[in-house]
Amino acid sequence: MKIAYVITKGTWGGAQSHVFSLIKDQVARENDVELIVGQCGRLVDDVIKNFPQVNVYPIETLTNNLRPDKVLVTISKIRKILKQSKPDIVHLHSTVAGTLGRIASLGLNLKVVFTVHGSSFTPGVGRKRERFARIVERILVPFTDRIIFVSKFDQNLWNTQLKGFKKSDKGIVIYNGVEDKGYFPKVRNTNILELCMAARFSPQKKQELLIDTINKSSFSDKIHITFLGEGELQSKCEKLAQKKKSIFSFEGTVKDVSKYYENADIVMLISNFEGLPISLIEALPLGKPIIASNVGGIPEIVSADNGFCVDNTQEAIKRCLEKVISNPKLLEKMGENSRMLYEKDFEIQKMVSKTNNVYKELMG
Repeated sequence: MKIAYVITKGTWGGAQSHVFSLIKDQVARENDVELIVGQCGRLVDDVIKNFPQVNVYPIETLTNNLRPDKVLVTISKIRKILKQSKPDIVHLHSTVAGTLGRIASLGLNLKVVFTVHGSSFTPGVGRKRERFARIVERILVPFTDRIIFVSKFDQNLWNTQLKGFKKSDKGIVIYNGVEDKGYFPKVRNTNILELCMAARFSPQKKQELLIDTINKSSFSDKIHITFLGEGELQSKCEKLAQKKKSIFSFEGTVKDVSKYYENADIVMLISNFEGLPISLIEALPLGKPIIASNVGGIPEIVSADNGFCVDNTQEAIKRCLEKVISNPKLLEKMGENSRMLYEKDFEIQKMVSKTNNVYKELMG
């Protein structure tokens, strides 16, 4: 079996980690694998370093910015590679790659799989983008053999937003999986509650709300928070954090998020919209409680058993932090439940095995 993976960014993030895990698994199964990618970065570097047998095809015009003058060029380039390499399956990741890759695959006699890492008509992305995405999917779903959702939330969204999609039976939920790097329950030996949030500093995320909430709280002297990631809003957040500088740390982009999570009492993610964030799934095997926004598929990772799903308001965030500061035993139990949830639903072997089963079903 020969599989071509297509993804817009070859840097690093949840979708890239997901693709790397699939490539690793398929190489181990001795299948032929190719990677078609836009922007190069850590994903490309790691694939070349670890799997020299995988052919990598960079396409510099494959970007998240769908410029009309680049769309046809990009489709033509993807199609040319697919015609030459003749994969049995093309597996598309991210919205742009999923759109252009399906168009490029038309008439090539191969099976098309599209993994939705976060729907483009998720509430919060904007009405124009939602409408456009629905139109695109109504056109392209008939030319897609299987659509993999990383959350039940996204599957339900497609079932309700796209007429007839549920009856097509093309959708399947396969949760993202992460490697088990050990169980690190944190026993608090100081009065300081250690928080950690890993996310890009972008309009989607809400580090600014979290910083402002802590700045205005009566318990800020009992908290320290580490932010992981970079982005266009980083300098604005760092400026806001100057009011109580010792409370906040900004570590930028890091290679191994789990090393920072190990030292945390709580992992956080405050965001406007999400699919099923791997940054939170990575907290589960380590045995970490989670406080995160009640959006997208997050309630499938976070419940009252292992943390708090919160509204994006200062009051809601403050209530949760006050509760855990005053009750350390609560954190211990939540951490245990995070680990159990990981073992039940989010082990990496479950993800790659279920995905491989999709490939085998399509190949008959």
